[in-house]
Amino acid sequence: MTATIIEVAMDYFKVLLPIIITAVLAVAAVFIVKKYADKDPEKTYMIEGLILGMMFGAGIAVSFEHLSFGTPVGVVLGMTIGFLIDKKKK
Repeated sequence: MTATIIEVAMDYFKVLLPIIITAVLAVAAVFIVKKYADKDPEKTYMIEGLILGMMFGAGIAVSFEHLSFGTPVGVVLGMTIGFLIDKKKK
């Protein structure tokens, strides 16, 4: 049985889509963090966001069977969102 052009294209798409999405999110995270570079990371929820992003990314990745894709995306998104949220003073 021979594969059609569409089947081959979908196989390439399945491989390249996670790489493209991860690269776009990483570049966006760098620009966002660079914009707010004067913030002190210890006064934000960056570490907490990283941990939560890793957990949620791994959980979603397991459900879609793409562990190598979900975990890094979760880390980048969680760290970026956590960096943008300031901790309240007690």
